[in-house]
Amino acid sequence: MASKPRARPARKSFARYDPIAVLTNSFSDAPGPTYLAYTPNGNKLITVGLNNVIRIFTTGSDAEPVNIDVVQDSHTAVAATNDFFLTGSEDGSVCKYSLFTHSLEEVLVRSTLPIRDISISPDGFWAAVASE
Repeated sequence: MASKPRARPARKSFARYDPIAVLTNSFSDAPGPTYLAYTPNGNKLITVGLNNVIRIFTTGSDAEPVNIDVVQDSHTAVAATNDFFLTGSEDGSVCKYSLFTHSLEEVLVRSTLPIRDISISPDGFWAAVASE
């Protein structure tokens, strides 16, 4: 009997700056959902997840990401401008972080229920926050 020809498996090739490839390597967040946001200029990628670390990747760089250790666990939302980014978490807090100093600037809102989504206006002066 002749064997049936088999299709060749597709080759996986990722560009060095592919964010999905970056997120699947050892830098990725803890198991569970990971939320991410690009800055409008595309220079930075911010990731948050179930652990208490925020990671800031620089597009096109092979360098280690900047890690920001925070108090809040279980981040559930992130949105970014070119100067700062906002995170929302299960404890109901929305925090503003600087992309220049990599530190907390202020807590914007505290809610009794978990934050589910954040959006920032194009001019960066307004933010919409969704909670349960």
